[in-house]
Amino acid sequence: MDPTGFKDFNAPSAPPAPPKDKGKAVAVAVSDKTAVNPRALSLPDHHLGTVLVTGGCGFLGTHLVRQLLNDPECGTVHVIDKKISRNVIFDNNVQYTKCDITDTNNVEAILRRVQPKVIFHTASPNAIYERRRGFWRGHFYHTNVTGTANLLRLSKMPWSTVKVFVYTSSPCVYKDDHQKLIRESAPTYNSRPWPWEGVCESVWTKGVAHNMVLDENESWRKGGLKTIVVVPGIIYGIGDSQALPLIFDAFQSRKRPFMIVGRGDNKASFVEGTNCAKFHIVAARMLVAGGKHIAGQAFNATDGGDDVPIWWHVGITCAAIRGLTHEAATRERCIMIRPWMMCISVHVVWWLLLIFTLGYVEPPLALSLEGYKWATKDRMLNNQSARRLLGYEPDANVSWHEDLVREAVERERQYRRMRREGQRRPHAE
Repeated sequence: MDPTGFKDFNAPSAPPAPPKDKGKAVAVAVSDKTAVNPRALSLPDHHLGTVLVTGGCGFLGTHLVRQLLNDPECGTVHVIDKKISRNVIFDNNVQYTKCDITDTNNVEAILRRVQPKVIFHTASPNAIYERRRGFWRGHFYHTNVTGTANLLRLSKMPWSTVKVFVYTSSPCVYKDDHQKLIRESAPTYNSRPWPWEGVCESVWTKGVAHNMVLDENESWRKGGLKTIVVVPGIIYGIGDSQALPLIFDAFQSRKRPFMIVGRGDNKASFVEGTNCAKFHIVAARMLVAGGKHIAGQAFNATDGGDDVPIWWHVGITCAAIRGLTHEAATRERCIMIRPWMMCISVHVVWWLLLIFTLGYVEPPLALSLEGYKWATKDRMLNNQSARRLLGYEPDANVSWHEDLVREAVERERQYRRMRREGQRRPHAE
């Protein structure tokens, strides 16, 4: 990878160098002592050194770990996740620790032992599947707000070696309903909205954490913690564990018609998982090298090409799931839902749950106000700041987007076949 930018953004990732001995990915207990990586001791100041990735077994986290292992400017990669039995990468330079980021004692022990220079904070509950059957209030707050505050506080302790903190936000943190080329300066959620506003906890807690990370920046102080926030578009690609499984479950059967809300021409910004991971790394590298001009700022991350309609993306995904071309899929039976019908439905569901559960249970995404906005309104991000300040120049196009979606669908199909046969999910390659 070009360490100065994104010129090779869509080139195939080179496989990691084979280890001298056939080692396995290591899952270590908090009390274990890990030897200091000798390579990290001699790294120049602009190198990433030892890094810690929270949520490193998730969709984005796995892409990020893989890119870090391929980066010669990175030392040992340490992953903490609540579930370390999935998406494990076999490499001697990565170690996995089971940990909840809200557990202060465990997180402190890990930071003291690992001594990371950079933290990539990607951990967050699955906003789709965690809410699919409804959830009790406080679930997202626990991780997004309490967990993030815990990491920031420990990163600023006198004994801490953390110099850079990179946080993965979400496009839902922006308050604007019609988001056409929205800039990072747009209003975001920084506190809990009133219940009648219909904003789900998964949305406003990401906004609170987003602003918390920006506020904790201390680039003005010598040796102070430098923070940065990445606001990705809709993340898609191989290993998608959020939207893709939901679409698979809903439209795998050809007996079920396709569905679309409104005319289906509302557009959104997308970013492929590997592109998003590389964006995080370049942002971190610039902060490590100095980068006071970008510290304490948020940056939108997209594939950089033309934004595409959300329903076009759903359409090519459904076509791939059913083994059809996109043209053939357009001839399948399709039901169009009027936007006003969905709007009334989501508000009725929200108020019923608010009245009868006192707001302790929230609706699944498809029946929430957030789901209505995604289905009917534009969600386009302006990435000019990233281009100008980070040298962000990805090279993506519609054809490349569709090819990646089809490959991701085939990987998901393979996983489901293995699950039916009683096999475990394959480890990340």
